[in-house]
Amino acid sequence: MFTYPIYKALKEQLKNIAPCFFFINQYLKSKDNTSYRVPAIYIELPKKCRVDSYAKGVKVLRKALVRVHIISYAPFKNADNSVQDGAIAEHQKLIANVQDLLDGKVVRNLNDELLTQQFILKEANEMNYQEMCVFSVFTYSTDIYFRPEQKIKQPGIL
Repeated sequence: MFTYPIYKALKEQLKNIAPCFFFINQYLKSKDNTSYRVPAIYIELPKKCRVDSYAKGVKVLRKALVRVHIISYAPFKNADNSVQDGAIAEHQKLIANVQDLLDGKVVRNLNDELLTQQFILKEANEMNYQEMCVFSVFTYSTDIYFRPEQKIKQPGIL
């Protein structure tokens, strides 16, 4: 109800940087037999938040944490060579592109009403290696709005 329009808006914008998916622990070691794509962007939205209710059915998730996972192929984590340097440079480029798109931006619906406040970067967890991949996770804070009559077709980031 609250987060799906946000996921769709983020996915629409981020898909031009790398394939984009809803995060369901795809690449974590505790997951067995889960396939995932590399490079990719995974969007993790809050599952549990306090909801404030206002007039006309408007509801707000305050200070919701949205995590963006960026995963890339980096086959030689313990080696210093041109292949690894290139892989790390590509990962850093993905990070920069995602941050340029999200930092300080808002999501609006088709009626130009806010679906979120600005995405404010709160935490960065960069350059984690797992098997032949490197991943970074960025946590953004925002307020998420739900209006009962809101149209969710193609909301956009502004």
